[in-house]
Amino acid sequence: MLQRLGSVEQMDVLDFGCGSGLYSRLLKERGARRVVGYDEAEGMLRYASRREEKERRGIEYTSRLADRLEGQFDVVLGVYVLPYASTREGLHAMCASMSRLLRPGGRLLTLPIHPAYEGDPEYYRPYGLRLVSDRPHEEGGAVQLELSYDHLCMMRPEHGPDWATAGHVQEER
Repeated sequence: MLQRLGSVEQMDVLDFGCGSGLYSRLLKERGARRVVGYDEAEGMLRYASRREEKERRGIEYTSRLADRLEGQFDVVLGVYVLPYASTREGLHAMCASMSRLLRPGGRLLTLPIHPAYEGDPEYYRPYGLRLVSDRPHEEGGAVQLELSYDHLCMMRPEHGPDWATAGHVQEER
């Protein structure tokens, strides 16, 4: 990912969905002038912020994309964040919020899933999902994520009404 990104020396970079701040720290080490890590997960941000307090690299962390951040970045990096959009509209909104952060001529680079994912759809079944692709590992090849709640303890028949009100559909067997 960092190789694909290239040099970030003296650039302002936003790490969209920064999690624990791993890429934020790597970007700062690679010479980025300003690094802002954004994530909605407060626990992950607490970890990243505590680490920043100890290491003092000069990284900012935030859980809000304030208006003051719009148009401020040469690069927006989003690693493993696109799958968090649960609808096409949510994906469009996420991408639009990323693009608003960029300066004119800025770059948006995302990595939706790890490029070395296991091509066998059954490999991930114990984790409640399948990754299915007609063209695995091909640039631009579509990968379909199929979720399975069958093995999860919260997907018991007595929980059916809760799932229905949350927008999930429970199959009749």
